[in-house]
Amino acid sequence: MDGTIIDDVRFVDPGSDQGISEHELMLARESAHIFSEIWRPVTVDTVIYKNYANPERIDNPIYIEHVEDMPAMQNNLMGCWIIADGQRLRALQTNDTAILPAYRGPGRLMKLYRSSYRDIEGVDLIFGLPNTQSYPTLKVMRWDQVIDYLDFSLPLSAVKILGQKAGIHLPDFLNSLAKRYLGHKLRRMSGSAYLVRRFESCPFSPEDLQVINQVQGIAIARSSEYFKWKIDNNKAGDFFYLTASRNGKLAGYLVVQTILVPYGTVNRVVDWWITRDLSGGLEKTALYTLLSELADLSDALQVPYVNSKGPEAILFREAGFRENTMSSPLMLLQISERSKSLDTTGEQWSFRAIDTDLILNA
Repeated sequence: MDGTIIDDVRFVDPGSDQGISEHELMLARESAHIFSEIWRPVTVDTVIYKNYANPERIDNPIYIEHVEDMPAMQNNLMGCWIIADGQRLRALQTNDTAILPAYRGPGRLMKLYRSSYRDIEGVDLIFGLPNTQSYPTLKVMRWDQVIDYLDFSLPLSAVKILGQKAGIHLPDFLNSLAKRYLGHKLRRMSGSAYLVRRFESCPFSPEDLQVINQVQGIAIARSSEYFKWKIDNNKAGDFFYLTASRNGKLAGYLVVQTILVPYGTVNRVVDWWITRDLSGGLEKTALYTLLSELADLSDALQVPYVNSKGPEAILFREAGFRENTMSSPLMLLQISERSKSLDTTGEQWSFRAIDTDLILNA
């Protein structure tokens, strides 16, 4: 992966001949400092890639306020396009919001939010995934709570998982039997008409992307540049793609993050899409075929950020996945007039783990 050296920091060039400026490098260092103090250690390199390699970045994605010349708080903004019933809306995702303890006080977070996007033009909406600390502030600011998410999981190697938790080793054949039994439903629901292939980098043609972006509802736009930024060149995880095609046409895909844990391999589906059948419904057999193939490579499957209100959750319930409610809802601030026609009930929204800023945190 090509990069540039500034003060011994290697980072990916987001497309400019000059890379980032000294001022932007200073902001990245300050952002890494604030993030590390509040959440967990993060490198300057990660902050630079996350904010400046974005193909849809705004001019100033890192917003930091200083108190007596010291970095005190931040609210960064990640640019993207949202497709809503055929129209493209310019959007920003608020992320890495944090205030160092010495600078906290009543109303401080609200002022930080408003200051960070006060001077930005040409934006239709802003959205975020607030935690329990920032959620009350966004409610007071009259942001709409659009989606509550479900996290679906399928513990295939149940015997191995139970043994690891109990600190004992159970016979391997018991785990094989359990894995075969738990994966049987997926195999039974899959189809033989699909060609499933694995890729290590974005496999989609312009024609594929056009079909993927013809969403019936609301979703963040996909592009080859988006996949390269969030997946292919992202050093924060180990990713691969599974595609299912039928009669030479793309019928569905999974983007998978592999995570190694004490009991084995967890494959986390960070993005997925399936085409629609002749009746206009989701072609769920394509999804089950992909999940069945993935199950053979896994001790457990995980599918986070599934919309609790729409038809997506039904697909995973039917396949025997267990569900848990995620703590971070999607919240939305509509700015332009055309964004105010968006559905805010959440039923039409498709949002995936790939669409979060968290996938870029090494």
